[in-house]
Amino acid sequence: MTFEPETRPEISNLVLLYALVNDLEIQVVVQDLAGINYGKFKQKMALDMNNYFREFRQRRLELANKPEFVREVLEIGRLRVLKEAEKTMQMVRSAMGIEY
Repeated sequence: MTFEPETRPEISNLVLLYALVNDLEIQVVVQDLAGINYGKFKQKMALDMNNYFREFRQRRLELANKPEFVREVLEIGRLRVLKEAEKTMQMVRSAMGIEY
């Protein structure tokens, strides 16, 4: 495997993703994967990506079973954002001279 974004963007993208999900530097990944064929790399990549997202999938399943909790969190966020949006719109109206 190589990391050559200019000449091999399709492979370099996968190497970068592999580095990110394994919390490794790109140069370390290139050294670790030296000599590995593309098919084996794809298999390894699929396993590592699956492992990386395992906790996210589990959390999503937990939240899917708690729709009321999700609604409450969303409503709290909506109210918080609404306060900020009102402040911003007041500044915009003031700057444009259309205060009402």
